Amino acid sequence: DTHFVAKFIDSDGTALKDVIALVEACPQILAVGFNCTQPQLYDDLLQETRILSSKPLVTYPNSGETYDGATQTWHHSHEGEGSLVEQSLHWIHLGAQIVVVHGETLNEPVIEGTNYAAVNSEYVDILGHPGLITYEEAQIAKENGIYLEISARSGHCLGNGHVANIASEVGNKLLVNTDTHSPDNLITFEKSYEIALGAGLSKKEAMAAIVDNPRELLKSKGIL
Repeated sequence: DTHFVAKFIDSDGTALKDVIALVEACPQILAVGFNCTQPQLYDDLLQETRILSSKPLVTYPNSGETYDGATQTWHHSHEGEGSLVEQSLHWIHLGAQIVVVHGETLNEPVIEGTNYAAVNSEYVDILGHPGLITYEEAQIAKENGIYLEISARSGHCLGNGHVANIASEVGNKLLVNTDTHSPDNLITFEKSYEIALGAGLSKKEAMAAIVDNPRELLKSKGIL
């Protein structure tokens, strides 16, 4: 019964104000955010969205990569970046209530150490698609109350089995997330349950990942 909207504003050319108008008109949407977006764009996006929307804000940045369509390769930009902790705290000051970090997925080049930095930050709520997360990193995430993501997205889902195994052993709380880039990436409740089971979770663990844990997070933030 609860959904996020995670919208990369330039993915299909839709104006931000038009997306926010749809979000504001739908009571089922509890928060609005930006997914897989360069960190240096977040200041403007959060400030503009805060003007247009009364809903809680979510950040889910990438780690600064840009995609070169000509060469079909990803490149990291160091322009204007601070540490993960500095950026997360800054976004919270700009109104973000949930901070998600783009983890070390097996599908894209992500700076080594991103998972470790994320789980050690008191400002991070969710570590997205953490790939081959280590036992040590999972333990730290548990100690700091950081949820780990089971991803529905093609490519990012390659690490789901490993994440589920580590989480089961350590006791991490999991969330199923679509990592949506466009409307056709959204999935049904039934599909999210299947993805959780496909990652190796038990039926009870799968329901926790798609119902109990999301509600717990939302309640802890005063959103639900």
